Amino acid sequence: MKQYRFDVIVIGAGPAGVAAAGALAGTGISVALLEAGVYSGAENWSGCVYFAENLAAEDCFGPAAVAAAPFERLVHRRGTLLHNGLDVVGVELTDPAVFKNCYTVLRPVYDPYFAHLARAKGAVLLTNTTVTSLIRKEGRVTGVETNRGPLYANVTFIAEGDASHLVRSEQLERVTAPHYLQGVKAVLSLTPGEIEARFKLKPGEGAACELLIRNAAIGGRTAKLNVGGFLYTNRDSLSLGYVVPLDNVRSNYRGDHDRLFEWMRGLPYIKELTEGAALSSYGTKIIRSGGWRERPVLVEDGLAVGGASAGLGIDLPFPNFTGPASATGLYFGRAVKNILKRGSFCDAKNLTREYLHPLQASVYGANARHLSAWPSYFGRSSVLFGRTVDVACGSAHFLSGKSFIETGRFLRSHILSYRGLKELVTDTLRAFGSLRLGKPLALSSIDPITLGLWFTNLLKLTPVPDPKLRVVLLINGRDLDAASMPWPLGSLIKRTSPALQSALEQIYANDEIPVQKKFRRAVRLMLQSIKLTDLVVLPAFGLALFGIAAGTALWDALRFYVLKTPVAKLLAEPVMAYNESQKKARDLDAIRPKLSLEAKLATNTYRVGATS
Repeated sequence: MKQYRFDVIVIGAGPAGVAAAGALAGTGISVALLEAGVYSGAENWSGCVYFAENLAAEDCFGPAAVAAAPFERLVHRRGTLLHNGLDVVGVELTDPAVFKNCYTVLRPVYDPYFAHLARAKGAVLLTNTTVTSLIRKEGRVTGVETNRGPLYANVTFIAEGDASHLVRSEQLERVTAPHYLQGVKAVLSLTPGEIEARFKLKPGEGAACELLIRNAAIGGRTAKLNVGGFLYTNRDSLSLGYVVPLDNVRSNYRGDHDRLFEWMRGLPYIKELTEGAALSSYGTKIIRSGGWRERPVLVEDGLAVGGASAGLGIDLPFPNFTGPASATGLYFGRAVKNILKRGSFCDAKNLTREYLHPLQASVYGANARHLSAWPSYFGRSSVLFGRTVDVACGSAHFLSGKSFIETGRFLRSHILSYRGLKELVTDTLRAFGSLRLGKPLALSSIDPITLGLWFTNLLKLTPVPDPKLRVVLLINGRDLDAASMPWPLGSLIKRTSPALQSALEQIYANDEIPVQKKFRRAVRLMLQSIKLTDLVVLPAFGLALFGIAAGTALWDALRFYVLKTPVAKLLAEPVMAYNESQKKARDLDAIRPKLSLEAKLATNTYRVGATS
């Protein structure tokens, strides 16, 4: 029986696989690129923000090939928003230079382009080819078994997706039960002109926003789901979806995922932007979420593991899984070239030195290690997606109306109760701990330069805001200027906006600076933007709100118990009415999807113009 042998077998033609094949093909090294789908990207029917810097490397496909790729839009704007079901607060940054090599793409269109480029460079591309197991001989991986027969190679690269089937079946996991997110994604068709009008974009410009959504209620009780939403603009469609920790779904939700999707789509901010858009694809997938702490074994004799399974993907300060995945492919390709150039074997020792160590030392490895505690906090926190969003959005709602009394009345359930205050404080400390912000905050606070700037800032004039930065305040459907908030918040926002813009530019930049340094610089920038009087005024403002909250509690008790104010009148007052409206907005039981789950799934197709 004829044996098919290559120098390298790459399993999976996603970001990691095409990067590996692109780096190796055409260099005298024979490469087999295996893809289980009918074509590369066929199983990734949704859209994403693709970080293409590794594909643009000169020893991969190069910048010209990436510039010519069938992307949807160049990312010009990115934002992070909090949504409590009624109001939205957050920040957005518009600066294409910051988002270098970042594109919104539709994976079934984008992925095949690079797979075929790899084939044009000399790789053998085999689609409809599922790897069922690895072939081992004397403890070394020598090839793969597929549904089309065995293939053999000097080294095999597992570049499969989040499901990690081979990693699991070949017992490469280092933890017994890795954590996953459930991703629910849809593509909604809308004309380019309508997209540009709604998102305030020019032709070719793209926007991406991530949303931290207040947890919904099931049966009248808050369900700890911790839903993170996203909305991206494509050329003539929108990518809308959410991710939720699979453990939270298993423990706290028994309904269909499309009901949760329709609830999210019906939230005011999202509804306004997606109104009238027709569903063109819909589905779910699981996403590996344990991060660096749950990475599998990455090298063995004749084997390297990369792609989504490598545990380098991050979701803070924004979701970035394609960049780290493609980095594993590029670093693997470089490693194999170096090893074979020396005439050495691709054993565990050489792969560790040439692949694993450089990958760990890269910005992707550094980021994954620094953020290793964040996935656990994100999944477990019952406050971040609850009380934190409530306080941020609710306070903005009432302060924007210049009503300190109603603001205090709203806040009293959060800051007057021991439980509420304890939850806010302890969860904030946990969040800071998971991001390792404590040390840079302390060091920047005692830095002599910071102390000096607190004095000199007293003499500076209020700067003119830069339109690149937008502090988002969508209250009651109205887009408000954050600088119009009452003193001292409005003036503080206006005065510190240049520092906030610089901090966001640091954090959002798609560059080689590790997130640890970015966070440190961002903290320093923000601390150095305040002035000495802020250290007195802001705590005093907080104490004043605390006093108002206590005063309204006493006054409302007097009205109810002594003055016998009718309950109907109390319930009709602003805070009670707001809380009731939010309760209705969070009611997941009230959602009745117009389109069945089967009908949604039938929109997915492997052939343009067909239905499943």
